[in-house]
Amino acid sequence: MRAIDPSEAADLEFAIGTTPVTVAALHALRLGLAQAWISGDIFNPRAVVVQRTKTPAEPLAYGIDAGAIWAILRTLEGWESVTVDTDIARDLRPIMNWYYPNVCLQEIVFYALRGAPIQPPVPDLQTRLLSNADIHLLGTLLIDDFGFGTRENMLRNGIAAAALFAGRLMSLAWVSAYAGLYAEVSAYTEPDMRGRGLASYTTWLVMEALRRRGSLPVWAVDEGNGAALRVADKLGLLEVSRRVSLKPEQEQPR
Repeated sequence: MRAIDPSEAADLEFAIGTTPVTVAALHALRLGLAQAWISGDIFNPRAVVVQRTKTPAEPLAYGIDAGAIWAILRTLEGWESVTVDTDIARDLRPIMNWYYPNVCLQEIVFYALRGAPIQPPVPDLQTRLLSNADIHLLGTLLIDDFGFGTRENMLRNGIAAAALFAGRLMSLAWVSAYAGLYAEVSAYTEPDMRGRGLASYTTWLVMEALRRRGSLPVWAVDEGNGAALRVADKLGLLEVSRRVSLKPEQEQPR
């Protein structure tokens, strides 16, 4: 096991592939917003674990060897859950149960857009794409990770759309990661404005802009997030993959 040097990022991308489930990890590594560890050869790794700077508690793991993934995880600090492929979760969860009395499982569903997104009903608030000049609108949002290090970089290098009321941002959808032709989209709506179709419409604006640029939008949500699942259904997104988040219930292994 060893840390991956930044110069090996391109080799790692080739090894784990550019797919909807690797977009976030590859994007963070390319921008220097993550660290990664590998077990095995860089071109044929047994395990890869990526720990992003903004979300160190939720590392992303890839590879074919659950034991090798666990060996890396045991050396990392600050992690609380790990996301792995479904078949790896079947082997990794029993290993984790040797150290933790209970390991919770949460499926993550990955969707992709094929063709044009279905346009949802237009909400009763002003909705539009954002530009660099709109940075002041993001100041009140309780979001720590826009995927680009800073809010300015997100607006400069990505695509974002917002629903506005009285000059305040009520809902935001934005590109949080790029890798190859894929672009992962995230969304947030203020709690008191949910249930009004704002996330669906702002996400549609972003995905339509991506489609026109030739990118393939990706939407990744926890299976228990009913609102995000409904967005996928409204926009006509297709499920393409699933992964599993494994979270031990106690902080320290016994």
